[in-house]
Amino acid sequence: YGTAAQIRSIMNSLESYGAKGTFFPNGDFVSNNPSLIREMASRGHSVQSHTYSHKDLTTVSDAEVRNQMRLSKNVIYNATGKYPTLLRPPYGAYDSRTRTIAGQEGYRYLVLWSVDTSDWATTRYGVTITTDYVINTAVNNASHNGIILFHMHSNKTVSGLPTILKRLRDAGYQFVTVNEMVN
Repeated sequence: YGTAAQIRSIMNSLESYGAKGTFFPNGDFVSNNPSLIREMASRGHSVQSHTYSHKDLTTVSDAEVRNQMRLSKNVIYNATGKYPTLLRPPYGAYDSRTRTIAGQEGYRYLVLWSVDTSDWATTRYGVTITTDYVINTAVNNASHNGIILFHMHSNKTVSGLPTILKRLRDAGYQFVTVNEMVN
């Protein structure tokens, strides 16, 4: 999930470029780190839901889908004083049933991504994933109204994010939260 040091480094990098991030922590991480999540929100970052324990919502019962969404929503509220309105389904896996339940649970949007930096992997498609790979993937595939997927636990993201932010800013991109994008 990421250490406090990694997450603070990510927030510091974002803030040094005038950016705020949209974070999608799992609810169990929020439960175990409420002060860090409270700090994240108090620093102006958006804290949204990635379910409670990262189960593939397309493979579990309706009751478990609802439970995953509700538990996450409640622990985020307890930590931040705000209910999340955005849900990133684990693995990007969703179907009409999970969309319906998400709406019933108060989530306005399911949020995926337009660029996967693969920062979570050691190798992918036969390629070793390095910090330079993450940087180049993010910068070369960025688009207006795009969402770049990073993970809080990735040292490749921690070390590469300042370069990514500088290159994207220099290319004219504006950084907004997903909430700002959809509103």
